[in-house]
Amino acid sequence: MSGHHNRVILVGQILGEVELHLDEREEMVAHFTLITELKFKKKSGVIRESAEHRVVAWGELARLCGTNLVEGRLVLVEGRLRSYLTEDPRNGCRYLCFEIRAEQVRILDEP
Repeated sequence: MSGHHNRVILVGQILGEVELHLDEREEMVAHFTLITELKFKKKSGVIRESAEHRVVAWGELARLCGTNLVEGRLVLVEGRLRSYLTEDPRNGCRYLCFEIRAEQVRILDEP
């Protein structure tokens, strides 16, 4: 395999509401949280682990996310992983954060 690839595909449920706003170029931006779950067996029984993933979408995709995504909806998100540093204004600590830059969002269930 040659080259480097940055491709993420996640299937999970929407947590909370989709946040919509306009960026400095007046382009629509949507932020939402996707929850994924992993189940596996151990001697002690079935273990479930969940993870929250921050997702961001732009333009027409952002508008569609804001219109159609509600908490609990099952969706497939395809995009790229992006990392960035942020600082907590309360204590000055810096954190490495990750988000999915959505290129495609598919609804997998009916409301």
